[in-house]
Amino acid sequence: MLGVRSSERGTGGRIRIAVIILFALFLVIGLFVRGIAAAEAADYVEISDGSVVGLYHLENTTDSSGQGNDLTNNGSTSFGPGRLSNAADQGSSNTTKYLQVANDLGITGGAVSLSIWVNFNTVGSGSNNNVLVYQGDTTSQVVYYLYYNQASGQLLFGRDKKQVAAIEIGETIAIAPGTWYHIVGTYDGTNMRMYRDGELKAGPTAASGSGSHDAIDAFNIGAYENGIWESSAKIDEVVVANAAFPVDIIAQLYNNGAGKEVCVTVGCAGGVVPSLSITNLAQYEPDGTTAIPEG
Repeated sequence: MLGVRSSERGTGGRIRIAVIILFALFLVIGLFVRGIAAAEAADYVEISDGSVVGLYHLENTTDSSGQGNDLTNNGSTSFGPGRLSNAADQGSSNTTKYLQVANDLGITGGAVSLSIWVNFNTVGSGSNNNVLVYQGDTTSQVVYYLYYNQASGQLLFGRDKKQVAAIEIGETIAIAPGTWYHIVGTYDGTNMRMYRDGELKAGPTAASGSGSHDAIDAFNIGAYENGIWESSAKIDEVVVANAAFPVDIIAQLYNNGAGKEVCVTVGCAGGVVPSLSITNLAQYEPDGTTAIPEG
């Protein structure tokens, strides 16, 4: 009996050690996978509440929001190195190039966020407006836009009740070509705000009401309405939402100047690593004599 007990003890001990080694190995692999997932997640901001209606990483004309709002390339806008991978590049003296979706993205004069990265290739003098993004709707006759007014030297976010009144808010700034700027305009249904490089630069400013006529159903990158007031810039990571982004999301998008891409599915900005329960390790006594239950 003593010999059998010693044999069982030795076998049980070896089983227990093997299980512990396997468990430790699993933990190491889990930490490694979690580290990779965390590193990948660090490049993304998750906005998975369904508010994003247009998401343009501008590797090409594809909409990554899942809404199917792909862009039409008017005038052969090119795609090259940008702030986050590639960007749309309109060249240095643009009069024809812009990207367009021929619908209002479901935004009808209500809450909105327009978020972009922009690097001006050239900024000339004169009265021309360098329009960066435009969204218009014929139901409300309201349009939203971000642009740089060359004459006044102002970077502006506008809400225009067509043929009634426009409200524009922004800041006076000497734009430096070759520099990337992160610009966000938001409207929460009551107030407008404009942010540059993670900081509130204008607003809150009250705005409300509808327009009369002359709006068009469209969303543009790089021009106003049907291709006027084009900008000459590189534009990257354009996000359009039917809600006003809170300041924490805006700060994440800016990311201290490094920027982050947006993703729109639940969990897309974080990894989940399966966990191993150690409950069944309790069946082993310290001397390893308890066998694994049969059955």
